[in-house]
Amino acid sequence: ANGRRRAARSRGALPAELTAIEGAMDARACEIADNCINYGRAFLDREPEGMDLADVPLDNDGRFAAMEAERRKRTKDPRSSRRNKDMIRDLEDDMIARSHALALEEFAKMRGFMDQEPEGVPLKEIPLDVDPEFRQAEVARYRMRKDPHHSPEEVAKLEDAMNDRARRLAKAILAKNRGFLDPEPCGVPLAELPLNTDEEFNKLAAERYRLKRSNKKDNNPEVKGIENEMNDRVHALAREHLRKARAFLNPEPEGVPLEDVPLGRDPKFLDMERGLARMRNDPNASAETLSSLEEDLNVRAHEVAREFLKKERAYLDPEPLGVLVEDLPLNHDPILNALERKRRELKKDPKRNGDFIRGCEDDIHDRVRAIAKEFLDNERRFLDPEPEGLPFSELPVDTDRQFRDLENERRALLKQPALNKAAIEGLEERMKTRVNELAKDTLRKCRAFLDPEPLGVPLDDLPLNTDEKFREMEFCHREMKKKPFVNAVSLEKLEDEMKQRARESAEELLKKERAFIDQEPEGCLLSELPLNKDKHFREMEKKLRELKKNPRKNLEEIRNLEYDMNDRVHELARRQLSDDKSYLPVEIYGVPVFDLPLNNDPEFHELERQRHNLKKDPKKNAGAIRETEDALNERALTIAEEFVRKERAYLDPEPEGVLLDRVPLNADRKFREMEQDRRRLMKDPNKKLEVKNLEERLNKRAHELARDLLGWQDEEFHESNKHMAEEWPRICELYPEGVRDPVVPEKLSSGDISSAPRNASFLAPFIAAMSRHPPLIDRLFDSKEHPVNGPYSFIFYDPNSNPVRVEIDDRVPVDTNMEPKFTRVPKRSWYPLLLEKAYAKFVGGYSRLDQCTPHETLRDLTGRPVLHIPLDDKLAEAANTGDFRSVKFWGGVAKDLERGDLITCMSNVDAGDGIHPLCSYALFAVIETVKESNDPADIVIKLHNCYFDEPFYSGPLNRNDGSWKKELRDVCGSDPSEEEFLYLPQPVFLNNFSSMQRCHINCGDRLSSSGEWNECTSGGNPKFTTFRNNPIYLVENKSSRPVRILAELRHQTPSFSDSDGLNHYHQTGLVLMQSVHAKMAPTPLITSSTHRFIQKGMMLDAREVCSQMDLPPSTTCYLIPYTMKRGCHGKFNISVYPGMAKVTLTPLRYAGLKREPLMTNVVIPCGNDEGTRVDFLLNDPCDVHVLLRQIQISDPVSVKNGDIVAEEEVMLQVYNEYGINLATTANPSSAREQALIFRAPQLGRYSLRMVCSSKSKSDTCPCLLLIWVAKEIEIDFIPVPPDSKPLGLQARFPMIPRSAPNAFRTGSRERAYSRDRSVRRSDSLPPIQGAVRGGRGSQASFIPPRRPTGV
Repeated sequence: ANGRRRAARSRGALPAELTAIEGAMDARACEIADNCINYGRAFLDREPEGMDLADVPLDNDGRFAAMEAERRKRTKDPRSSRRNKDMIRDLEDDMIARSHALALEEFAKMRGFMDQEPEGVPLKEIPLDVDPEFRQAEVARYRMRKDPHHSPEEVAKLEDAMNDRARRLAKAILAKNRGFLDPEPCGVPLAELPLNTDEEFNKLAAERYRLKRSNKKDNNPEVKGIENEMNDRVHALAREHLRKARAFLNPEPEGVPLEDVPLGRDPKFLDMERGLARMRNDPNASAETLSSLEEDLNVRAHEVAREFLKKERAYLDPEPLGVLVEDLPLNHDPILNALERKRRELKKDPKRNGDFIRGCEDDIHDRVRAIAKEFLDNERRFLDPEPEGLPFSELPVDTDRQFRDLENERRALLKQPALNKAAIEGLEERMKTRVNELAKDTLRKCRAFLDPEPLGVPLDDLPLNTDEKFREMEFCHREMKKKPFVNAVSLEKLEDEMKQRARESAEELLKKERAFIDQEPEGCLLSELPLNKDKHFREMEKKLRELKKNPRKNLEEIRNLEYDMNDRVHELARRQLSDDKSYLPVEIYGVPVFDLPLNNDPEFHELERQRHNLKKDPKKNAGAIRETEDALNERALTIAEEFVRKERAYLDPEPEGVLLDRVPLNADRKFREMEQDRRRLMKDPNKKLEVKNLEERLNKRAHELARDLLGWQDEEFHESNKHMAEEWPRICELYPEGVRDPVVPEKLSSGDISSAPRNASFLAPFIAAMSRHPPLIDRLFDSKEHPVNGPYSFIFYDPNSNPVRVEIDDRVPVDTNMEPKFTRVPKRSWYPLLLEKAYAKFVGGYSRLDQCTPHETLRDLTGRPVLHIPLDDKLAEAANTGDFRSVKFWGGVAKDLERGDLITCMSNVDAGDGIHPLCSYALFAVIETVKESNDPADIVIKLHNCYFDEPFYSGPLNRNDGSWKKELRDVCGSDPSEEEFLYLPQPVFLNNFSSMQRCHINCGDRLSSSGEWNECTSGGNPKFTTFRNNPIYLVENKSSRPVRILAELRHQTPSFSDSDGLNHYHQTGLVLMQSVHAKMAPTPLITSSTHRFIQKGMMLDAREVCSQMDLPPSTTCYLIPYTMKRGCHGKFNISVYPGMAKVTLTPLRYAGLKREPLMTNVVIPCGNDEGTRVDFLLNDPCDVHVLLRQIQISDPVSVKNGDIVAEEEVMLQVYNEYGINLATTANPSSAREQALIFRAPQLGRYSLRMVCSSKSKSDTCPCLLLIWVAKEIEIDFIPVPPDSKPLGLQARFPMIPRSAPNAFRTGSRERAYSRDRSVRRSDSLPPIQGAVRGGRGSQASFIPPRRPTGV
């Protein structure tokens, strides 16, 4: 500065010199300023964020400059700086922070080389400045670039590292926003999936991030689509993860692809899999341990697969061809596995693929049956493939119960073949024996058209089974019989050929069997002798045939019999030589032919003379000779018949009421032998006494044979019912052809049954309904074959479904025209008439049938519950059966029919349209004529009409209705030949019918309990407080879904029977209730303050009352049977049919409480807020059941029809010893009884406060207080402390910590709370004198012995 002044004064100074001096001054000034600035910035970091302070653009930042100027100002004056030291410190902190911010901004400007949107995330949104790894690389790059000799390759490496770190941080940002993803796709936690390294997933995540930034809406469809794709990718990664992690598993356990097995939903498998993962991460784990765990997982996978298949195959026939599905090798059949996989794919979209699913299921059914057939063929290899020469496939082994039982038993034993070897061999022998029996029975039926004894030889003795020619003909005969339309002429021709072959076989057999006989006895050819007509010889021949089955054992008897036969042959030969009557049988009607007065008969003598003349030229007159001999035989029969009739005049003409001609005397050997003895004695006049005795024996034998002819007779039932019909013939006399048919035909038809005129048959509609399911009828017949001189046996069911056996004879009621009196059989079937008679006997006689109700009859016949469905709006609502006018209701009826239920309908008393009034009709089908229509008129009801007399149906869709066109008939499946069916539109049906009875055939197992209404438990209907005295049952639904159950009450006996024998039952109902508080302990105190109604059923005066009820999920409900009136006594059984749901039924009884409550009378002042207080003492924590009953009744008439409403409004509260309100009945109520159930969490004093809020004429409200506790708990009333404060009127309430219990919390938490002394407050009740606080010691010593008599 001085130099410049000198230069400026000097006149010789050059301008350049002056300029240089000024430049030097300026430079010096800047240097001084920089020093000042650096001194003023000495407190700053030298390297903020790793950048040299000189490189930080502090001088260009206005904000920093302002702060710096302010600091300079504050520090200029030392005195001021001391005063402002805190402010200066804050300024310095702000300047340091600003220098760091500027350094970060400067660093951000240096990031131009980086990817500006790594993974789609803008670089500025990535927290690079706070990431240590990134910052370290960034500072290193900054330092390296300041070095003029830096290596570009090193810089590039650092830049790559920075870019890589930025990308990883971007992925982390994307990963944080994954809440929309499935947390456990396919059961795999997201954390175990390589999402951060999956390129496809990260692309989708970046795209979603971009869309979320560009569009802030939450419901952006593009974002939703990306999220769905991300979820799909996550599931794909999860499946790949599982595939690798489960590579050791069987890829197809039980034939199911591993990906289809729901392993991810099996907790046990997942736990084992996690354990395997932990073991794999354990370096100390041995290979054997890992291998063992993997084997266990494989075993569990197979178990899960089997359970999966069991559920998946629930639609299959449980016993195809009589084999349990579980026993069939289905799991490893490639064809079935492919079909099941196809069905699983189709089931992913069941609505769209409904038809394909059904088609696939049909294919699966066919394959299962094929597998069952292969299985059975393999199992039955040890059996004879052609028993008795009949192919095994022709035998009815699959329908034979005895064979199937043996086969099932053998199948069970084969599970342990070594252990059960002997038993298996025994069973196989029994099965072989049974197969032979079936083969013989089948052959017997197939050969029924053959002569049973061709040439006197029984068919069973002929070697037809080994005769190839006969077997070929028999095979053709079987094949022709299988065809629905067979040429009758061809069939008859083949049968004639088979008969001829049987006769040829008989001839060959006889020729072989008679080889030992003298071929020319007495010089006559053996073939000329009438051996086949000689009964005595044939009997000996049969006996010889039997003996030769065991020749060694019967050798001596065989020789003797052969001698006798030879003797008989010689005798016949001699007779032929001596008397040319060989064409006659040796005996006619048991009378030797030589004893008959043939020679005294002119007609016989003339025929005999004609034969003698013809015999002169036997070859020429062979035909005429045979005709004459036939005529001689016929005349001899007539003579013998007349001879026997006269000879038997001493016999009773009608033994046992049977004409003597009907008694088979001639076929009875014993009678014939005695008759021959009589004939012999009659020749001696001195034997009259012996003859008389013999005649008595013959009469007795005739009576025995008559009784055998009549068969077994139920005299008692016949005597009590014979007035019901004009005649009672045996059914075999009425329809004789039925004796050759099975008792119950294999195929039943609805046309088998009809009613006699004037609605005479009660049972016909029910037999028709059961004909839809033949096994239901078959199981009623205990007699599967026609008994011989024995009863027909039937099985019916009592109200508890126990089988009851009924035995009847075969006499049936008919009218004067010999037509069945009640039930008619158009096809001459036996089973309806026999079933009607058996049921008549079951109910007490034919006259009692008119007193039966439809639902009682259905239950008697099936043993299954019957639901009464009223077709009245109010009654249907009470019965909870649904809207019977809706299409949905009838769709449900159709499904019930498909499930196998039986449904009958009762017509109205004023039914029209030709419907018979007050008659039952069987409902066969519900037809939807227009698919998916909501119009009830499009529903057609198909009914079975068993009433063929007037009135005839004349309503819509009758046979003469013009609108009953072919298209509609085809939709309804109408067959013109089936005249027994009616088709009614739904509105017409509802106009003519009053109710339906649905018999739940497949209702499953039931839960049952017994009960009784007596003087203590007959509480009447809910209008009375005694309703809570009725028997109570707890019904618990353990599932998390609502459950529909059937509840059924069955009276054990009627309440009384009238003079007509009609049983009467109490009018009864079932009600379902639920606790108001879900956690309330079960209690028999049913009041309006503790319980509410879920469903009130319809009341019926029937033997069984059945209601359909809906249980809420995870709840315990109260099922209460009750009568309309109190004092109705009787025993009953109650059952619940839950189906497949987890439901329990438990009688509540006393719920573990003392039978005698602690009680006292109390008087509550009306309109007084303080009310009345009663204290009691407990010796242990427990549930306390309190009942408060108002006992004042001003007008006795008002409680005649119900006493649940009282005259005052009362409220009840309970307090503990601290004055804390534990429970209350809420608002005051005029209910006569109010209950309060609460948990006393600790022993000690409790107080009840009763308040009457009414201000009536009465000043007081008298009540009865009752308290029940568990049997082991001691309780007693105690006096109220004199210094206690009024309950419920405190100025402020005590603070209750969160740990304090309410009325339903557990006792352990309450005890813990009571032991905390700090809980006591100044406004609580005073302590009980002498009471023990805390602990569970005995309280007997401090419970006062006195009981208050009042308050």
